[in-house]
Amino acid sequence: MSDLIIITGAPGAGKTTVAETLKEELGWPLVAKDDIKDHFFEEIEYQGRDFNAKLGNVARSLIVYFSNFLADLDTNFIIEGNFAKDDFSTVFNGLSEEYGLRLYQVFCTGEPETIKKRYDDRHSGGNRSSGHDPVITIEDVQWFNQPLDIRGDLYTVKDLNFDAKIYVKDKGLKPKH
Repeated sequence: MSDLIIITGAPGAGKTTVAETLKEELGWPLVAKDDIKDHFFEEIEYQGRDFNAKLGNVARSLIVYFSNFLADLDTNFIIEGNFAKDDFSTVFNGLSEEYGLRLYQVFCTGEPETIKKRYDDRHSGGNRSSGHDPVITIEDVQWFNQPLDIRGDLYTVKDLNFDAKIYVKDKGLKPKH
């Protein structure tokens, strides 16, 4: 039985930071939505919000594809993205049932205004690829600012208050290295 850590939350809530620290601590493969999108944006230009939303859906579909692949190999892995509760709870519960995965959800959250400001500051500072929307609304934040309804452990990270070493120890997760 292998483990799957799902890192989710609103854009700007700190998912990538948490995912990278867990990847470093555990040595597990990480499949991240923005990494997938960044590869596409090396070849194509940003074409607006609707296009970016479609590309985000493609990236999330690829995460599910790679999750099936990694689960079939019986390996522990991490996925990261802004997964909508209504769309992905059933998908991840199904993966757990099909492959016997233990699910761990790390939900990154905060006050919507704080998350929006973090997102805006990061974008205006040039710390994001060209594939990220230049603008995010409070409604965007609220849509993704809820945990998935999945079987397994739920751990909430508010305002990036996260220590990977403590999390790994508390959950009894086994590093690869």
